[in-house]
Amino acid sequence: RSATSVQSSPQPDEALQLVKRLYEAGEDYAAIFGGSAAASATHSPGLAKVVREAMPLSRRCPIYDGDPRLGGAQGAGGPTRMRYDVEAGRNAVDRRTIMVTAAQAEAPKVVSRTRVVLIPAPGGWRIDDLVTEGMPGYRATLADASARCRSARSR
Repeated sequence: RSATSVQSSPQPDEALQLVKRLYEAGEDYAAIFGGSAAASATHSPGLAKVVREAMPLSRRCPIYDGDPRLGGAQGAGGPTRMRYDVEAGRNAVDRRTIMVTAAQAEAPKVVSRTRVVLIPAPGGWRIDDLVTEGMPGYRATLADASARCRSARSR
């Protein structure tokens, strides 16, 4: 008898796979960031709550009408030529950060760098925020715009 060693294939990085699916969604990003089942499956509970609260308000107020993957760029045609850099950190167990560098289909020379923050959840990782260089985070932007909309309606 000869002993054979079976090499297991390395486990795919679930957080990285989630971010890749998000960026490869093309124009379907609106479904992913809307109040859909897809959003519930990809967002952390905190981000999902902010999105759920913002969606009904967006019919009456300008909440966020750009692509959160590209720092709010409008009409960008979706990201192309993505590069994903998994940032090593002390808190890799309870938080992951992936830096995504993406060109835009409509403006290929325009490059955005977005830090996607993920937290663990039962069944895998969930997106907690997207922060594009020089911009406030997506979560904070939605919360601020929602608060402005509510205060404008109460006047």
